[in-house]
Amino acid sequence: MESIEVVIVLFIIGLAALLFGMVRSSEKRRLLNEGIRVNGVILQLINDGNSTSPTYFPVVKFKTEQHDWVTERYKIGGNKYLYKEGDAVRVIYDPLNPGRFLLDDTRSKALSPVLIYGGVALILVSIGLLVLGLRG
Repeated sequence: MESIEVVIVLFIIGLAALLFGMVRSSEKRRLLNEGIRVNGVILQLINDGNSTSPTYFPVVKFKTEQHDWVTERYKIGGNKYLYKEGDAVRVIYDPLNPGRFLLDDTRSKALSPVLIYGGVALILVSIGLLVLGLRG
């Protein structure tokens, strides 16, 4: 039987992942529908400083339709092999706030469904553990 603390932690993590995934999905959908698509380049990869399992965040540079240059660290990180410095990327940016952008690739688009389904799975597991614990 699992302790109630484990069940609560699983539920909270699942709920947080679900909510974050839904917010991210909404933002992504809005950018896909209303955003402007331009070409960009990966300038560098920034290590988050975690020595055991580092996450690398690409710094992206692109030019808006108003000919302004934007150089921003991307919010989604990964391993250092996802992108290389100098890689050409397709960017979808918010015309009202060009610093809010999405890289137009399958990796960026897959994050929200993974969070949503993972969150739902953790919530269901925590409820299942609670029900089994009450029976035992």
